[in-house]
Amino acid sequence: MMPRSVMPFSADTSHRNSFGNQDSIQVAVHIHADVMAPALAQHKANAWLSMHAGHLLLAENPELLLMTPLQWRFDIILTVPQRAKPGTVAHTWIGRLHLDAVTGAVIDPETLLQELTSHVDALTGRAA
Repeated sequence: MMPRSVMPFSADTSHRNSFGNQDSIQVAVHIHADVMAPALAQHKANAWLSMHAGHLLLAENPELLLMTPLQWRFDIILTVPQRAKPGTVAHTWIGRLHLDAVTGAVIDPETLLQELTSHVDALTGRAA
């Protein structure tokens, strides 16, 4: 888990600004870290999927998660050629892959493979 940070604020209502009552405030948090670029992380994710899970799987939609460790999260998409429409491919979401954003290692690969297998089994069970 990421270490907890506490930011104290005053709730003193005697010092209201020109905007009157406000129901929200803006907070900016700065984190300085060297992480791999999203394209490199996506390449590593796709290579891992191809070698360990199947060549019809793709990692898409990179998101950087601000947690310990910093992580890249990807949607895993099952791509299946469509026989009825040659040259087209069906895309089905089947899970999420997490990579350590610094090392590029897949986080908890055994659990990921179990989740992918169960999602694909559920898809094929529905299709039968």
